[in-house]
Amino acid sequence: MGDLDAALIRWLAGIKKALDRLVEAIAACKEANPSQKQKGGQTELKTIVSLPVEITEYYESEQGERGKRNRREGIRTVLECVGVVAAIILAILTFCSLRTARRANGDLERQFQAQQRAWVGNGQIEIEQTTFLVYPDNPIQGRTQVNLFVDVPLNNVGNSPAFNVETSMNATMTEQITSPPTAETMMESTCGNSDKNANSAGQVLFPKSPGITAGWPVDVQVPFIQINQVHRVWIDICVTYSGTTFDQQIHHTKIWMASWPINGTPTKVRRTAQPRVIYYSLPIPKWEVIRTEAD
Repeated sequence: MGDLDAALIRWLAGIKKALDRLVEAIAACKEANPSQKQKGGQTELKTIVSLPVEITEYYESEQGERGKRNRREGIRTVLECVGVVAAIILAILTFCSLRTARRANGDLERQFQAQQRAWVGNGQIEIEQTTFLVYPDNPIQGRTQVNLFVDVPLNNVGNSPAFNVETSMNATMTEQITSPPTAETMMESTCGNSDKNANSAGQVLFPKSPGITAGWPVDVQVPFIQINQVHRVWIDICVTYSGTTFDQQIHHTKIWMASWPINGTPTKVRRTAQPRVIYYSLPIPKWEVIRTEAD
């Protein structure tokens, strides 16, 4: 049978249900009106509309198949949803794997570049000719000054030449023995000076070749401090270089140094009248590297 036959069967079944309800309504009405009863006794009207057996069986079979189709549609919908969720999870896992692989490749590339690039380091730093000057006239010329000479041996421990190698230094002195609050800004200023001079005056340092020594006189003045209150001297050294002559990416080797705390008695060396300056030497037992950084 086709869809038309199924519709006809459903229509006939509907008519049967309507007739059954009509018969039940008529019977109920007669029971409610005794005058409608016959003298010989109560007459019960009951009409049953029967459909052919084939039509009834087909209708019941159609109803069962419809339930099965609904269940199959529900199962198919659930499976489709599960497939979509699985696809999303697979896409997320694939994206995470690709990102991890990309990060690993980036790390390998950076590691390779770090192994092949130039690295400028330093040897044993020597500090000589340390002299302290006191200008006692206040407030015009009142200040305290330290003069020293720094020798910094430099060598290229990398695998590529270092170009535009330039060194700059700065120093200060403090009454306290702790690091001055301007230590970082002083290093930034020192590296700024070496960056400016690198392109015009920088040298070339080849890998695994004899190094060079950067000799640098340092004269630093601070507001007036009594000479017996100077307890520490701080030195910042910054080496600037690049991997190629046209490399915009410059590198730095930064060295923070300091004297050991000065506790000895200052010794007056000499004095001048014009300008009025008193020269002292202070017993500095040792210099030490506080910190180093390389980029």
